[in-house]
Amino acid sequence: MVTTHPLERNLRLAYLLRGCSYTWFYIPISVPFYQSYGLSFQQIMWLKAVLSLVGLILEIPTGYFADRVGRKISIVVGALLWVCSVFLYCSGASFEAFLVAEVLLGFGMSFIAGADTALIFDTLRALGREHEYRALEGRLGMVAGFTEALCGLIGGALAVMSLRYPFYAQFVSISLLTVLSFALYEAPQQIRQASELSGIRSVAKLTLANPALRALILFSAIGAAASLSMVWCAQSYMELTRIPLQYFGMVWALFHVVLALSSRVASTSSFFENPKGLWLVVGITAVGLVGLGLVTSPWGIGFIVLLYMTRGIRAPVIKSMLNRRIASEHRATVLSISNFVFRLTFCALGPLIGVMTDRVGLQNALLVVAVIVTVPCAYLLREFLRHPHKT
Repeated sequence: MVTTHPLERNLRLAYLLRGCSYTWFYIPISVPFYQSYGLSFQQIMWLKAVLSLVGLILEIPTGYFADRVGRKISIVVGALLWVCSVFLYCSGASFEAFLVAEVLLGFGMSFIAGADTALIFDTLRALGREHEYRALEGRLGMVAGFTEALCGLIGGALAVMSLRYPFYAQFVSISLLTVLSFALYEAPQQIRQASELSGIRSVAKLTLANPALRALILFSAIGAAASLSMVWCAQSYMELTRIPLQYFGMVWALFHVVLALSSRVASTSSFFENPKGLWLVVGITAVGLVGLGLVTSPWGIGFIVLLYMTRGIRAPVIKSMLNRRIASEHRATVLSISNFVFRLTFCALGPLIGVMTDRVGLQNALLVVAVIVTVPCAYLLREFLRHPHKT
């Protein structure tokens, strides 16, 4: 009789957990939902600012919590807080209720971020299958992309009946995420006894002292912040090019299907086994941003597709490179540092795009962003490649 290692369960659950984490049924209709309860656009943006701030503050402490207390426990705590957040959205009807929901969401996602990736990588390492991580992350990215695309379409359809229904669907999916998280098996970590490796400050110092790791984290943060900005800029661009509102859901699905397929290709292609393959990401990002800045046509969404393509490529490739450079006992902390830098970068880039759009227009703003993003990314990639390391 063939027996399987208990850790194998984590790899099976990883697909379900990633899928549940990306069941964003309500994203396409969130603004109309808030407005139906009397919130102004300024209040809506305050909610998102609070979410980002909570994540920014908690990102590193929760990663350290996962390293010291346990990755499974951190994921369970995060899932429970996430359920509470969605419940408030299902029952709340005021700015104050939604504000508390966003704070709980920020707490929940911070406890999960970093801990899930660290658990998967250490599971593979314990099973002697560490080399499979990039391929697995690519498959998980594909699951996330297709799930978000499908749930966006379903959420839009549910909203026609009631703006609450997408939140009910979200409550079911995040409740399932919570139940599944209890079934995870804690993976062993490699623990060092050197006292200088204890504490968040020590881990942060060690991370920043590593030139390759520092360059890769900054490269990832800038590119990810630019991609996330497209979630909001894409809708403004579609309005600018007069794409009918009824097609927004289908275009949203297209973006995430491309993201999913790109993630899958990047995880299996030998091209990205060489870090120099990241030059392609820099090039595509430049073409996408400049194209959006120069072309005013519905066909311009092709440039947004290119930017979503880079988002799909980055996840498996850069996470694999990061994980191979991080000691096991600090994995979740360093990954949280990476997420922290990304959030901080987005907090700077997002408002900057908003200010420039109001003053000089969306397309001129994107041309400026093309320079702001691609020049530093090119420099950081060059610095990263100067410090060869096992990838």
